Amino acid sequence: MTPTVSECIDALRRAADELGESPTKAQYEELEMTPASATIMKTVSVGGWDEAKSIAGLETYDRAASGGTPVQPQPDWVELPEDTTWEALSGRQRWYYKNRADRIARKDRRRERLRDRLFEYKQTPV
Repeated sequence: MTPTVSECIDALRRAADELGESPTKAQYEELEMTPASATIMKTVSVGGWDEAKSIAGLETYDRAASGGTPVQPQPDWVELPEDTTWEALSGRQRWYYKNRADRIARKDRRRERLRDRLFEYKQTPV
């Protein structure tokens, strides 16, 4: 039976009490508590481990505060849609906008190869 949201939150809080700090996913898994970390993330949130901890009222991991990579300034050559800010984008979205021209060129080359194959296939007698 799938645990309820409140059971998942209680498990997170018990882990925090046992560790004396907000548990990382790895720390929670080492405690071998139930429900499993994946079940907690699936039941409590769609945003992952930190969002589940936030819902449980526990401290979350702040990459910038703990020495992680903060958001770098937007490069001058990167163009964004008018309603988008660089800081609001995820890391993957920032990577895409920085590499957009290369990705589009790669897509165009792939399409051209597929068109050529299709043309050759249609020219082959049956």
